[in-house]
Amino acid sequence: MSFKNKATSFFLTIFAIAGNPIASYAATARTFNDIVNGTDNQPSIVSFVNTFIVPLLYALIFLFFIFGVVRYFFTGGEENREKGKKFVIWALLAMVAVFSVWGVVNILLSTLGV
Repeated sequence: MSFKNKATSFFLTIFAIAGNPIASYAATARTFNDIVNGTDNQPSIVSFVNTFIVPLLYALIFLFFIFGVVRYFFTGGEENREKGKKFVIWALLAMVAVFSVWGVVNILLSTLGV
């Protein structure tokens, strides 16, 4: 048996073992309201996004901002200063965009009572 066949067999076996709980989880009847608001033993998608994804986005954007500031002030050459300036500008625009979208989504969620 070649390495390619062994690797394929290995990954198919892992997928079959790991995919079994996913298939059984998908078989449970969940309504849209259960997915959005969560149930007793399942967290909601909205709380997951608000708790983990949005702060991760903020952290990444902040790191890009810091990278741009460091590149602007502490690297030599006019070309590096321009690249640092572009990083700072794009990071600030991304912060504004993420804050705006997050605010609009939270306004919609509170308005709809979700």
